[in-house]
Amino acid sequence: MKYRKKPEEVEAMQYTGENYNDISEFLGTPPAYPIMPLPESKPIVIRSPSQRVDAVAVVGDYIVKDADESFYVYTQSGFECTYELVGD
Repeated sequence: MKYRKKPEEVEAMQYTGENYNDISEFLGTPPAYPIMPLPESKPIVIRSPSQRVDAVAVVGDYIVKDADESFYVYTQSGFECTYELVGD
């Protein structure tokens, strides 16, 4: 049998390493916070209330917020294979 992912709209924002404040605003509560000291990839931790484990995003990753307010981190290639832009 073959399966296809059901169509679903999500909100997403790509982390650039320079948009920490925008990411924090996008996430609302719980916040994102940087890992110190900041290496070149400028990783940040994403805390989702519905998940037991924090996720780490590095420059180029996408942070996805789904309908139930859960947050997920995708690499750029994984995100682009899974989602297509439908609007702002």
